[in-house]
Formats: sequence, structure tokens, C-alpha cells
Amino acid sequence: MGSATPTRPQLGLMRVFDCILFNQEHNMLECRLHEIGDVIDKIIIVESTTTFMGQPKPHGLNIDRFYQWRDKIHYETFEPNPNQLGWAAEHAQRNHLFVALQQFAPEQQDIVTVADCDEIWDPTDIDTLKQGWHGYLMRRLVMSAYWRLTDEHTMVAGPWGQRSGGAQHMRSNRERLPNIRSGWHVSWMGGPEWAANKMRSFSHQELMVDDPEGFMAENYRVGRSIRGETLWEVDIDDYYPKYIREGLAPESWYRKR
Repeated sequence: MGSATPTRPQLGLMRVFDCILFNQEHNMLECRLHEIGDVIDKIIIVESTTTFMGQPKPHGLNIDRFYQWRDKIHYETFEPNPNQLGWAAEHAQRNHLFVALQQFAPEQQDIVTVADCDEIWDPTDIDTLKQGWHGYLMRRLVMSAYWRLTDEHTMVAGPWGQRSGGAQHMRSNRERLPNIRSGWHVSWMGGPEWAANKMRSFSHQELMVDDPEGFMAENYRVGRSIRGETLWEVDIDDYYPKYIREGLAPESWYRKR
């Protein structure tokens, strides 16, 4: 009788599953895949058919745009409960990430991320993530590659077999996990009109204003966050995501005061 075929863990192999929420952020997804596309085995993309506030919205992915990564992309639409709005809707969509992931039969040692599309991790982090789940403290770009704020707690990642709950549970515990100071939160890119539409749809409705178009146009003009923080100007350095560093991003990502 021949010996049994060795399993992936016995061979010392693991896979990397990048699990993200998506909201028609095609440029951001391209930025993400340029950075981590070579090291992941599969990117699990879950997009809702409505905004977190229950408004119907465009959804879908043009796979031809991401042709070079086509074999690594798994895209699913999520049909939300119409009675869940705001944070409840966001949490339900995020919990669907692990539901979608299960069809790929993740094994104990496989690395799994729980992230938003604009939370871009460094592919050199994998050796650290093998050791256990970590919460990320990321450099935060706001509205422009030249504008920054303080580092921010964002995504989480770690071995599938060491998770202690669903995707939202893991993310909610990000500040209690060991920190990894790495990566970029590339937030609010896309220009004033795009940002105004985001304000109408995201969970932080306590920040909503009467005239989001005018509000965001002024914020972009003076370099100010939606919370009124003055953004400081920085130079693009060698640590930036290559999509930004190599000038591949849309022109609106490079605005200055």
C-alpha cells in the first residue's frame, strides 16, 4: 500500500486570502492588486447591492480591467436585510466575507485578512501574520497622496485557525490585538463629487451635512478632513504603494493646495 498524499500543512504550504468590502472602488482595487497581487492566492470581494443607508447603488466588477489577476479574483454581490441600516448593514456585509471564503476550504495555517478596499497592507508582513492575528496601524492618506493624518487602526489579519469569531468580531477587536505598524489607508480619494456621494452612503451619518457637495469641495480646496482636521503635506517616498509611486493613479489622487 502506498503512502497517503501529504496535506498542504504537512508540506509547509499555506495560502493567503485577502477579504475585502468593495463599493465600486475600481481605481483603489487596482492600487491594491498592484501592491499585493503577487503574494495572494485569492482576493474575496463582497459588494452590497445597496449603500449602508439602504439606497440602491451600482454594483459589479469589470473583470477585463483586472485581467492579469482574473484567476485570483472571487467577486460576490451581497443582498442586505432592508431592515438593517448603517452600522448593522456594514457589519452584516463584512460577516459575509467569511461565508464567501468557506467555499475555498481555508485550512488552519492559511492567512486571512479582513479589510476595506482602501486599507492596503504590505506584502512583506506575511511572516509576522503567520505568528497570529494582528491589528494594523496604517499610515493614513486623506484625499490626496500628498496629504496625511496620524496613523489609524484599520484592518486585521492572521491565521484562519486562530480566529476567535466572525469577520466583524475580528475587526472590532483590532485595538486589542498585537499591533503591526505597516501599510497605507488610502482614504477619500476620487475628488469632491465622489466624496460627497460617499458621505451620503457611509455609516458615519453623524458627520452628514446639508450640502455635501459644497462641503467636500471646500475640504478638497483647503486640505481638510471631514472632521475638520488640517491635513499636512508630505512628499511621496519609496514606501508608498507602487500604483501611486509610479504615477499610475488618477490625476485627482495627486492634488495639492
